Amino acid sequence: MSNKTGIYRWKDWVFNQHNVICNQKYHGYIPYSFHLEVVEHTVMDEIKYNWPGITDNDVVLLRFAALGHDLIEDARISYNDIKFEVNECLHGGYGVSVAELIFLCTEMRGRNRFERHSDQFYVELFENPYATYVKLCDNLSNIRFSKLTGSSMQDAYKKEFPRIYKLMPEHIRFQFTNLIDKILKELDLDINTFKNYLTI
Repeated sequence: MSNKTGIYRWKDWVFNQHNVICNQKYHGYIPYSFHLEVVEHTVMDEIKYNWPGITDNDVVLLRFAALGHDLIEDARISYNDIKFEVNECLHGGYGVSVAELIFLCTEMRGRNRFERHSDQFYVELFENPYATYVKLCDNLSNIRFSKLTGSSMQDAYKKEFPRIYKLMPEHIRFQFTNLIDKILKELDLDINTFKNYLTI
């Protein structure tokens, strides 16, 4: 199966899990596939600024992970089911790689947002640049939508991003400088002041 055909098959399966089986809505009223496609588009749009020289195969992995990043967290799909379905969509045994990226993007168990987004969650996430990239694109997509709609989540994102940034290893900050700067801009945080303050 070609990568292009595999992407379409993967989209159909993922969207069915969220839109049909779970009847999940983004911000309470939009079919969830809207958000997943926005994250995929963000991943593709930002690659040229944040990951020059990336291979075509790795781009495919990132697209699959972007579309499926909420499968475990929201659709309750297992790691093994993701591996199986990816391998049905793509030749080359990519199932483990995609499942691992989705697993690392999955929030931890917690009683509230802070516990689900624990320091441990980010430390483990930042050990994998591919998963980090997908999660940051997810963050940017959510922040842009919240800003556009005037959602109260914008305040939550603005409050928690300084902690996320402080947990980032230096090489992650450097590699994804362009993407991080866009997040800060959408949060109305002065880039230089923010970075100087948090690196003191």
